[in-house]
Amino acid sequence: MVSKSLLPPAGGEPATLQVAAVGQAPRNVVQVGRAYEQTSVGVAACSIEKDLAVAVQSGSAGNTVQFWVVKLSTGRVLWTRAGGGSIVASRDGQYLAESSPAAGSTTTIYGPTGVVLGHIAGATEAFS
Repeated sequence: MVSKSLLPPAGGEPATLQVAAVGQAPRNVVQVGRAYEQTSVGVAACSIEKDLAVAVQSGSAGNTVQFWVVKLSTGRVLWTRAGGGSIVASRDGQYLAESSPAAGSTTTIYGPTGVVLGHIAGATEAFS
């Protein structure tokens, strides 16, 4: 994820997901999210094999503001969701776990199309 400036302006600026092979110039995939001074945009997962990436915009407290599941070859956003807790993605970006920030939290597990696969008690730290 890149933005125009190292320190984005107060009003923020667009962030762009890029992909690159070793020794090659980066290629812009899609513009998602906005970079602000006290927030971050990043990549939770990226798989050339599955043609997917999960881009995440986080708030100043580290909570997820929004995430996007993107098809790398076309830049199409397959699905997106505004968050509030923390996001963990499987290595290939097909599965996501969104943990609620509240005490006694639950985690929602999403499948490749964004469908809810289920809920589990507690927070999820990683996929194995």
